[in-house]
Amino acid sequence: MRRLSVLAAGAVLLLVGGLAAAGFAEGGDAGRAPAAGPSRTARAAEIEISVTPMRVDASAAVFEVVFDTHSTDLDFDPTEVVTLDGAGGAVRPATWDGDGPGGHHREGELRFDTGVRLDEVVLRFDLGESAVLTWKDDGS
Repeated sequence: MRRLSVLAAGAVLLLVGGLAAAGFAEGGDAGRAPAAGPSRTARAAEIEISVTPMRVDASAAVFEVVFDTHSTDLDFDPTEVVTLDGAGGAVRPATWDGDGPGGHHREGELRFDTGVRLDEVVLRFDLGESAVLTWKDDGS
């Protein structure tokens, strides 16, 4: 019985050590997947928009989005100001998981419940002025 306990404790230590080494320990980047594509940046109506594709596949597209400005409050709903143009046409995001309205800096994730390939993606932001970010024909 004692030998079984020692073996179980050793297995747990190996598992915990392996997870910590892989970056899954507390304080690591455990929940963050690597980017699915290169970041793009554009400006519209004094707002800088930075977008990084986090997941783009046959079932969904998820983008990390950062809005920055020094001249106006960012009090809009991101799901109402952006469309994704892909092979299936233009669609609005399903969800925004990020900072609430207001302030001069907002960041979060836009999720589209549509499948698309990264080389088909065009994001259009309508913030009084239009901004277009594209990954079409991107060699990376």
